[in-house]
Parts: sequence; structure tokens; C-alpha cells
Amino acid sequence: MPEEGIELTANDQLLTTDEIKQISGLFVKTLGVTKIRLTGGEPLIRKDIIDIIRHLSELRPFGLKTIGLTTNGIVLDRMCSDLKLAGLNAINISLDTLRADKYELITRRK
Repeated sequence: MPEEGIELTANDQLLTTDEIKQISGLFVKTLGVTKIRLTGGEPLIRKDIIDIIRHLSELRPFGLKTIGLTTNGIVLDRMCSDLKLAGLNAINISLDTLRADKYELITRRK
């Protein structure tokens, strides 16, 4: 991450909760999609992420088998139980590096 940080996408440029629900329903019910993975940016910074996963779980009777998420894992410890209860059944943790010094340089975090 640059020292000056990054400019986040404005909320009005992101899909709304309802738009995600509508699109995912169409994908599963009409197109036969069986796996959905939520990615980002960082999907766990969305305030509605649990609601979105709950909705996706409601699509299981229509053929959805896998609800996955890719995360950097920074807030995962606080959300893991809620994510599982909501229906998340696959997770991918993206690692920038395994070296602490490089991690601090890349992310500006300790």
C-alpha cells in the first residue's frame, strides 16, 4: 500500500445489498451457478456482508453449493463465527508475504 494510502471506491459506485441479492438469485436460479465467491477489495469491510451471505444461503435449495470469500484475514477473528453461522462454507486468505518485515512494508501495518 502506498504511504499516502489508497482512495476507496465511493459507496454509490458499489453494488447495493439488494443489487447483489438480485444478481446472485438470477445467476443461481436462471443460469445454474453453483458457486459464488465474494471478493474485493476486502469484502469483510462491508457492513452488510453477513446479510449478503445469509441471502446466498437461501439459494441453496436452488442449487447453490459453495459460498466462498477471499479476504486478507485482518478482521476474520472477529467475524469467523458469524460468517459460518450465516452460511459461508469456503474461505481463501490472501497473503501478501510470510515475512513480517515485508508485510509491514507492503501493508503499512505491524
